[in-house]
Amino acid sequence: AYQAADTQQSELPWQSWQGLSVAVWQGQRILLANQKVKSLPRLMKKVAIDFLIIENDAVTTLAPLLDRFEVKQLVIGASNSKALVKKLQQEASLHRLCHHALWYQGALVVTQ
Repeated sequence: AYQAADTQQSELPWQSWQGLSVAVWQGQRILLANQKVKSLPRLMKKVAIDFLIIENDAVTTLAPLLDRFEVKQLVIGASNSKALVKKLQQEASLHRLCHHALWYQGALVVTQ
């Protein structure tokens, strides 16, 4: 489980939505895909999120998510296969999306 890196080490208040998990921490909107995403609903407009976290090989491509969400930072977790990590990094680069792969870059430290 993801935890806030503050002094209390409190669990984030995750809410389930369409097979994804959503949380807000210190004003930052976080979307977590940690299980296979079968289909996503159509949205009237793109929803802005600060962090998109991909774990457990939950997606094979970023396209359906990027069609629906305006993502500031992609975090590719260490539970993904290395082949998928490389694929998602390449796809993120093509979309000029800021990304961080834990396999290669280690922990992501977020400061405000």
